[in-house]
Amino acid sequence: HALFELGQAQIEPYETVILRWKFDLTPGDLDIYFSVLKGIHEDKRSQRGADACFRNRHVKGGGGGDVSGAFAKQNACTLVWSNEKSWVRPRTIKWTVEAVAIEWTD
Repeated sequence: HALFELGQAQIEPYETVILRWKFDLTPGDLDIYFSVLKGIHEDKRSQRGADACFRNRHVKGGGGGDVSGAFAKQNACTLVWSNEKSWVRPRTIKWTVEAVAIEWTD
């Protein structure tokens, strides 16, 4: 898992923070389950009961996307990759994550 915090970033009331993520698996024919949890969750017990933007998204080879609301708790989020349902355990994950504040207008 990986933890991300906004730290001292000032987010205005009319802005929302979007988490953009992209990752690739090596070997490319393998799959993995990916979750984005709101707040900081260091251990599996905490992760199981966490509020999630999405949980256990099945990805094969790699993927990318964005999600809002990831930093709604503690100005932080936890990304979790799980291969516990896979036959082949070892794999390499190359990933990029960015948080972008955008102006939200109705």
